[in-house]
Amino acid sequence: MAMIIQPMPEPMVVVQPAMVQPVMVQPIHQPVIQQPPGPVVIRPPLKDRPGRMKCTCCHQEMVTVTRGVNGVLTWTIFGTLLVCGIWPLCLIPFCVKSCKDIEHTCPSCQNVVYIHKRM
Repeated sequence: MAMIIQPMPEPMVVVQPAMVQPVMVQPIHQPVIQQPPGPVVIRPPLKDRPGRMKCTCCHQEMVTVTRGVNGVLTWTIFGTLLVCGIWPLCLIPFCVKSCKDIEHTCPSCQNVVYIHKRM
Protein backbone atom coordinates (compact mmCIF):
# COMPACT_ATOMS: atom_id res chain seq x y z
CA MET A 1 0.00 0.00 0.00
CA ALA A 2 1.35 3.30 -0.99
CA MET A 3 1.07 6.11 1.39
CA ILE A 4 0.12 9.52 0.13
CA ILE A 5 1.54 12.32 2.15
CA GLN A 6 -0.31 15.54 1.93
CA PRO A 7 1.20 18.74 3.27
CA MET A 8 -0.55 20.08 6.30
CA PRO A 9 -2.44 23.28 5.70
CA GLU A 10 -0.86 26.28 7.36
CA PRO A 11 -2.78 27.46 10.35
CA MET A 12 -4.83 30.56 9.67
CA VAL A 13 -3.85 33.56 11.77
CA VAL A 14 -6.49 36.22 12.27
CA VAL A 15 -5.13 39.62 13.19
CA GLN A 16 -7.60 42.02 14.71
CA PRO A 17 -6.80 45.72 14.80
CA ALA A 18 -6.02 47.00 18.22
CA MET A 19 -8.66 49.09 19.84
CA VAL A 20 -7.70 52.73 19.44
CA GLN A 21 -8.52 54.83 22.42
CA PRO A 22 -9.99 58.24 21.54
CA VAL A 23 -7.55 61.02 22.26
CA MET A 24 -8.93 64.11 23.94
CA VAL A 25 -7.23 67.26 22.69
CA GLN A 26 -7.62 70.24 24.94
CA PRO A 27 -7.27 73.67 23.35
CA ILE A 28 -4.40 75.79 24.52
CA HIS A 29 -5.73 78.91 26.12
CA GLN A 30 -3.84 82.06 25.26
CA PRO A 31 -4.05 84.82 27.82
CA VAL A 32 -6.25 87.65 26.65
CA ILE A 33 -4.67 91.03 27.12
CA GLN A 34 -7.15 93.85 27.15
CA GLN A 35 -5.84 97.29 26.47
CA PRO A 36 -7.69 100.35 27.61
CA PRO A 37 -9.58 101.90 24.74
CA GLY A 38 -7.54 104.60 23.09
CA PRO A 39 -8.86 107.71 21.45
CA VAL A 40 -11.03 106.92 18.46
CA VAL A 41 -10.11 109.13 15.56
CA ILE A 42 -13.02 109.68 13.23
CA ARG A 43 -11.85 111.53 10.17
CA PRO A 44 -14.63 113.40 8.41
CA PRO A 45 -14.74 112.69 4.71
CA LEU A 46 -12.90 115.35 2.78
CA LYS A 47 -15.05 116.93 0.11
CA ASP A 48 -15.07 120.48 -1.29
CA ARG A 49 -13.72 122.29 1.75
CA PRO A 50 -10.35 121.98 3.45
CA GLY A 51 -10.33 119.49 6.30
CA ARG A 52 -8.19 118.69 9.32
CA MET A 53 -6.19 115.48 9.10
CA LYS A 54 -2.76 113.95 9.65
CA CYS A 55 -0.44 113.98 6.66
CA THR A 56 0.61 110.52 5.50
CA CYS A 57 4.03 111.80 4.42
CA CYS A 58 5.27 114.19 7.13
CA HIS A 59 2.88 112.94 9.91
CA GLN A 60 1.83 116.43 10.99
CA GLU A 61 -1.66 117.51 11.98
CA MET A 62 -2.74 120.09 9.43
CA VAL A 63 -5.62 121.62 7.50
CA THR A 64 -5.51 120.62 3.85
CA VAL A 65 -5.16 123.04 0.96
CA THR A 66 -7.65 122.41 -1.86
CA ARG A 67 -7.60 123.06 -5.57
CA GLY A 68 -9.82 121.98 -8.45
CA VAL A 69 -8.42 119.57 -11.04
CA ASN A 70 -10.06 118.35 -14.23
CA GLY A 71 -11.59 114.93 -13.69
CA VAL A 72 -13.98 112.47 -15.30
CA LEU A 73 -17.06 114.65 -14.71
CA THR A 74 -15.40 117.66 -16.35
CA TRP A 75 -14.51 115.70 -19.46
CA THR A 76 -17.92 113.98 -19.59
CA ILE A 77 -19.77 117.30 -19.57
CA PHE A 78 -17.34 118.67 -22.17
CA GLY A 79 -17.87 115.66 -24.46
CA THR A 80 -21.64 115.72 -24.07
CA LEU A 81 -21.87 119.42 -24.94
CA LEU A 82 -19.49 118.95 -27.86
CA VAL A 83 -21.48 116.04 -29.32
CA CYS A 84 -24.75 117.97 -28.91
CA GLY A 85 -23.28 120.72 -31.05
CA ILE A 86 -23.05 123.34 -28.34
CA TRP A 87 -19.35 123.83 -28.99
CA PRO A 88 -18.97 127.38 -27.62
CA LEU A 89 -20.41 126.32 -24.25
CA CYS A 90 -18.47 123.04 -23.98
CA LEU A 91 -15.52 124.87 -22.35
CA ILE A 92 -17.60 125.99 -19.34
CA PRO A 93 -16.88 122.82 -17.22
CA PHE A 94 -13.18 123.70 -17.26
CA CYS A 95 -13.96 127.04 -15.56
CA VAL A 96 -16.51 125.89 -12.95
CA LYS A 97 -15.02 124.48 -9.72
CA SER A 98 -18.15 122.41 -8.92
CA CYS A 99 -17.48 120.33 -12.08
CA LYS A 100 -13.89 119.52 -11.10
CA ASP A 101 -12.37 116.97 -8.73
CA ILE A 102 -10.96 118.45 -5.51
CA GLU A 103 -7.32 117.72 -4.67
CA HIS A 104 -6.32 118.03 -0.99
CA THR A 105 -2.63 118.71 -0.33
CA CYS A 106 -0.50 119.14 2.80
CA PRO A 107 0.59 122.78 3.26
CA SER A 108 4.00 121.85 4.72
CA CYS A 109 5.24 119.12 2.34
CA GLN A 110 2.89 119.73 -0.64
CA ASN A 111 2.06 116.00 -0.76
CA VAL A 112 -1.37 115.08 -2.20
CA VAL A 113 -3.20 113.40 0.66
CA TYR A 114 -6.66 112.91 -0.87
CA ILE A 115 -8.60 113.50 -4.09
CA HIS A 116 -12.37 113.92 -3.90
CA LYS A 117 -13.71 112.57 -7.18
CA ARG A 118 -17.02 113.86 -8.40
CA MET A 119 -17.69 110.85 -10.61
